Amino acid sequence: MKQFFTLFIAILAVTFFAGCHNKGSSAPAPTNVSVVAGENRATVTWDMLPGIQYWVFKAATPDITPENCLGTPECQIFTNVASPYLVASLANGTLYSFTVNGRTDSGPGGPGSPSIQAIPRPAGGLWSVSTPVTGLNDLRGVTHSSIFVAVGTSGTLLTSADGLAWTTQTAPSPLTNFNAITYGGTYVAVGTGGVLLTSADAVNWTQATNASTNTLYAVTTNGAGEYVATGASGTIINNSVGGWNLATSIPVGTPTLNGVAYGNGKYVAVGAGGSVLTSDTYGNNWTSVNATVTLPTSDLKSIAYGPGVGATGPATNATGTFVAAGASGSVVSSTDGGLTWGAPASFAPGIQINAVTYGSQFIAVADNGSIYYSTNGVNWTLATSSPANGSPVYAVVHGFYDYSAVGAAGLNMHSQ
Repeated sequence: MKQFFTLFIAILAVTFFAGCHNKGSSAPAPTNVSVVAGENRATVTWDMLPGIQYWVFKAATPDITPENCLGTPECQIFTNVASPYLVASLANGTLYSFTVNGRTDSGPGGPGSPSIQAIPRPAGGLWSVSTPVTGLNDLRGVTHSSIFVAVGTSGTLLTSADGLAWTTQTAPSPLTNFNAITYGGTYVAVGTGGVLLTSADAVNWTQATNASTNTLYAVTTNGAGEYVATGASGTIINNSVGGWNLATSIPVGTPTLNGVAYGNGKYVAVGAGGSVLTSDTYGNNWTSVNATVTLPTSDLKSIAYGPGVGATGPATNATGTFVAAGASGSVVSSTDGGLTWGAPASFAPGIQINAVTYGSQFIAVADNGSIYYSTNGVNWTLATSSPANGSPVYAVVHGFYDYSAVGAAGLNMHSQ
């Protein structure tokens, strides 16, 4: 019985590669095949010829051919595909190999192209300039849902399906400066004079009534329809009771709050003079974190939350990690919901970190155009390529498998 089963599998494999058709024929190996690794994926490209049907073969092995794929770990065969072809659901840090072959009229496959290796890795280390959009003002905030949405000065609103090409949208009058945007089922953008816009599709926007006219610098969401925005003179507003109202309890003397993030059932806001505040799930009652020697006295500009991130990286801490960064290159992290903070790390002296976010890892962007990445929020590496060329980068966000960063004079960059 075992011998019969083995023979059956062998016959099935031969039939599979032959294509079960006699009318077609094999094609020569494709030329100019290349593989570019990204985050949990790789893009395979080759020269396409008319009338040829192409198959892509992938396996977790140093070498692959069309003939040995079925006997190698994680073999996958993608039939009748076109260049460029995106192979998704790969494991970062794992070596894969790829080959491509062709046939006509569903005939037997021809020889495979030379095997090419690639190792997927988290995005954020390599950056490129996205398609320029002329006549733009500064871009101050960016978010992602199924698309990227960026906001900026003078009422700038942009959308992009891929973080590469952008389309201008129309903001309702009077136009003002937008400083931040988030998405939690609805897009919410905030800015100068307490302006607050909402949209279901990032195309049609409505100006909401806000209980404060103070400028808002940051906005976040718990992902379940609740939003918190922070701004000048310690302003904190939310929509937990219906409408946009001031938080119920804010410590007297709270300074300007430049950033706010949500994680593990808690909001944490940061601001001038290294101030840190924490709140309950609803963002109504806020408490100042006692100043300690571990908190910088310089302004904190942004804060992000990494779920499950601990001292050695992702999936090492059930409560996750908050990372706050700001002026003088200061960056601090907390693994207990913002109550205590580790010793501050520092980027190059004099650098101001404008924004920090988390996707597959933490990304921080700076006023001098530098970009840094970190798996744990403590140890940081300077990205080898930042096409900002010294221009300020003001905001960054993670997409499905990539990052978009925006900045001065319409600067927009992409990493995958």
